[in-house]
Order: sequence, then structure tokens, then C-alpha cells
Amino acid sequence: MDNHCRQMGIYGNFSPTIPKHIMRKISYLAALLYLPFLFPRQKKPLDHSVYDGWQSIGERAISNNGKFVTYTVVPQEGDGMLVIQAADNSFKKKFRAAMAQAYRKTAAS
Repeated sequence: MDNHCRQMGIYGNFSPTIPKHIMRKISYLAALLYLPFLFPRQKKPLDHSVYDGWQSIGERAISNNGKFVTYTVVPQEGDGMLVIQAADNSFKKKFRAAMAQAYRKTAAS
């Protein structure tokens, strides 16, 4: 009877044992989840070829009624573009740099 009470947890010393084949599977799973942290992927080094792909926002403006936004996207190398966009994202139009220059000239006059 004493042994039966111990198994039922009456004495509070009952600890369920997990079968070895399940523990082995849990160990393999834990090792697989930890494996990517042991061998991190190589990061691409920063050099001038990477910088050339970066873009920045140049000139920007908001319409008087606040419904439209214009801005220029300027790459490190090459031609940029002018973007006209509705503030609620319902409209977006992109123009190449040559057209953006013409837009700037007409807007300035």
C-alpha cells in the first residue's frame, strides 16, 4: 500500500519519468534548434559597391491642402526620381530625373 500511495502522489515524492527514447528526441530537437547560432552566416562587407546602392530623400514638399506629398529619391550614383504621392496612399506616380528637373524648373517660375 505504501508503494501505491507513493506512485499516486499522496506523499508528494512522485516524479514522472520520461522514457529515454522521448528524451533522446527532445535532445536532438534542442541541438538542431541551437545549431544555427553556432555557425552564423557571413555578413556582406561594407565597401563602395554597397554604398552605391543606397538612396536618400532629397527635396520634399506637402501640398497646401495636405493631400499630396512630393519628394525626390536620390541614389549615390545615377539619376534620381521625383515621386508624387497622395497622403492616403491612394495615388503614387514616379518620374525619372529628367522629368523631375523639368518639374522643378516649372515649379520655381
